[in-house]
Amino acid sequence: MTTINDILPLEILSEVFYHLTANHGALALHGVLLACRLWYNVALKEPRLWMMISIDNIFLSRLFPMSSRAARRFAQQCVNRSGRLPIHIFINTTSLHTKGNRRRKIRSPGNTGPLCVKIDAMMGIHHFNGNSSRLDTLIIHGITPKDCIMGTLMLNRWKFPVRRLELHRSAAQCKTRSIPWVTSIAFINPIWAFTSAEITKQHDTETKLLSLQKSWAWFLEDLLILEAYQSLTSLRLISKPPIGDVPSAFLHLAPDNPSVLLPSVNTLSLTGEIPHEMFGALNLPALVAIEIRNHGSRHSMGHLQNTTLHHNVAKLEVLIAGREAHWWTSDLAAVLTSTLNLRTFVVSPQMLSHLPQTSVPDTANLVVRQD
Repeated sequence: MTTINDILPLEILSEVFYHLTANHGALALHGVLLACRLWYNVALKEPRLWMMISIDNIFLSRLFPMSSRAARRFAQQCVNRSGRLPIHIFINTTSLHTKGNRRRKIRSPGNTGPLCVKIDAMMGIHHFNGNSSRLDTLIIHGITPKDCIMGTLMLNRWKFPVRRLELHRSAAQCKTRSIPWVTSIAFINPIWAFTSAEITKQHDTETKLLSLQKSWAWFLEDLLILEAYQSLTSLRLISKPPIGDVPSAFLHLAPDNPSVLLPSVNTLSLTGEIPHEMFGALNLPALVAIEIRNHGSRHSMGHLQNTTLHHNVAKLEVLIAGREAHWWTSDLAAVLTSTLNLRTFVVSPQMLSHLPQTSVPDTANLVVRQD
């Protein structure tokens, strides 16, 4: 009798397993390892299947009944089987508050609850400590304010030695400067929980790249948080409003916003429509490159045109997908005309076909790139 193992190439089988781990990490392979010897061997020989440790419902159902030693052994197995690949940790704080998990008497990470004991054991292996830590990215995802508090407590308790930190709807009162080795931070739809005076206490001198992504209105706090990261060399601002919402719903900044000085930022990356108040408040004296990656009709070109941010940049990169590229050409032409020191202009073919060649400065090297 023909089985699925006789039909599917091992490469396809490995790809299926990889997608299986996308949401629940390596623990999602439990059934795979028990299915048959072929699947067991394929899973064990594919390092990327063991890159993600996800603390969620599956983690709680599989490891919670086990001892702390079992949790530690699982973390060690992920490190061994992932080869030289980095390890990522995903924490779904929403799953920690479900009715079934409350029955397990999971307490907040500020206490010594059963969940903390398991994670303490996992974080205790030497591969997750010191400047040789194998941990690369920590992702914390929440929905409710209670989830945000849980994520913040986790950060402050374990101080994961990661290079990149990604916080989804997590409260940003956490002291990211206390997390060793982190150089890149992404705030995705953050819930701010600080006063203006508290910003001065959160100065982070290690982070070089910061990404701020919003799906709703931009507020004064979105500007204030930037002041805590004075060593940034790259700043990414991303606006992804829900489909059907009008752009005006995302301009909730006061006209007299304070100026935010970021003396080391040399690259500014923009995606979507960033409010012109954000541009007006940014003071970036070291800026040499602007990247614009927009999709659809909402864009920041017109707002950028009305500022001085682009006047001294040497590189401008505009990569656009979709059929609306011709809507932007007049704004882009105006930006190019006022960019006096432009040396490199990278543009997508969709935009170039509508852009008058006379608007590209003679001193700029034109690069056409599909993205």
